[in-house]
Amino acid sequence: MHTTRDDVGSPPGGGDPGETRRGFDRHARYINPKWTEALDLLGYGRLFVRAQGTRMWDAEGRVYVDFLAGCGAVPLGYNHAEIVRAAEASLRANLPSFVQLAPQREAGLLAEALAARLHPDLSRAQLVNSGSEAVEGALKLAYAATRRPGVLHCDRSYHGVTLGALSVMGSSRMREPFPSLPGTEAVPFGDLDAAERNLRTERFAAFIVEPIQFEGGVRLADPSYFVGLRALCTKHGTALVFDEAQTGLGRTGTLFAYEGMGVAPDVLCYAKALSGGLVPIGGYSTSPAWQRRAYGRMQDCELVANTYGGGALACSVARRTLELIDATLLAHVGEMAARLGQRLADLERRHATLGQARGKGLMWAVEFAPPTEGVATVLTLGIPNRIARELFAYWIAQRMLERGFLTQVPAHDPNVLRIEPPLVVSGEEIDAFSDALGASLEENEDFVRFVRGAGGRLIERRLSRDEGR
Repeated sequence: MHTTRDDVGSPPGGGDPGETRRGFDRHARYINPKWTEALDLLGYGRLFVRAQGTRMWDAEGRVYVDFLAGCGAVPLGYNHAEIVRAAEASLRANLPSFVQLAPQREAGLLAEALAARLHPDLSRAQLVNSGSEAVEGALKLAYAATRRPGVLHCDRSYHGVTLGALSVMGSSRMREPFPSLPGTEAVPFGDLDAAERNLRTERFAAFIVEPIQFEGGVRLADPSYFVGLRALCTKHGTALVFDEAQTGLGRTGTLFAYEGMGVAPDVLCYAKALSGGLVPIGGYSTSPAWQRRAYGRMQDCELVANTYGGGALACSVARRTLELIDATLLAHVGEMAARLGQRLADLERRHATLGQARGKGLMWAVEFAPPTEGVATVLTLGIPNRIARELFAYWIAQRMLERGFLTQVPAHDPNVLRIEPPLVVSGEEIDAFSDALGASLEENEDFVRFVRGAGGRLIERRLSRDEGR
């Protein structure tokens, strides 16, 4: 059974506290100094040096259970033995990689494996290197097929950080520093009437949407919304694009989330978990008809070319990942999802500061109602109430890290803690995580100290940035 993790062994002997500081200084000097500054402020001053299964160790020898899973990119845990063997076999086979003037065999095998698992109308795959590139490719296909100027997306959406993907990003903070594609517009997620008002103009090449808005705070919509979108897009000639970079490959309890909605998109984007946690890869699948409309002429075949897409190593690893995310593992995800949902519901009943728990599969969020005394402390410093409340989720994430669990606040909802363990997480780990979260919710006095210290400095920087716009 694939849910059995490899023995994680013992943490590195002794540890080296100085290595953490050296690692942070090196990153600040050669990569991104403001990133390390933000990590320090939020209490994430760790340098992870080893990982196995669901666990990671820092340079000082402390062990953590990962409930973030590389934002979904580590589905089977770190360095899964079967994934490592697939990579080693690919390297030992001396396969050609990045061939430009011939079909790549491993890419064909992976595309065949995907087609066998997807809806029949999603039988043509284009392989790339990331979720952002998959979104870019899907948008290009829609533009080319429809010859229309616009793209519709949702508020709070997250589709990647390349320039085209940022144009359909549901966050003005992330979009504003860059130019956007003309004709992109946003509508509220789950609002079918707003979608219809826009789609009936027939100005839009694509409607791109996530089955669950994860970076938006794990927002779910009723399946009827997606059934309605399917009908509207068909009626008005718009390509329906599902971005399943986060929800795909078992995360919601089915291989892809669309399987539980009763509809299939015209284009399906995937990435993250397809990597097996080892080699970056992404892609998008569509029907022969949509591909023909976009790129049906011989002179168009190079319009989707990219140097590294479909490389032998990445495709070998991805194909083995697909094989391991089988019915047995999906059944395990369902069992663990029920257990996690029940434990979070119990915490919601017991703790007033936990406003709501929501999610599906192993993709959950807890939304907070911060303790009034902590917020009042921040308000005495002249900090707006909205920003004051945002601190609580950051503080909970810090407390969970101190208790040995890695979690994160999502990009578009700072009052939420995201919960996204590897698909192979055990029931015992879910129980331990839930116990740690309950203990953290009881430490309101420590929250007051946090807002007077690192949290206060974080807010000062936030206000300074907002005033500078």
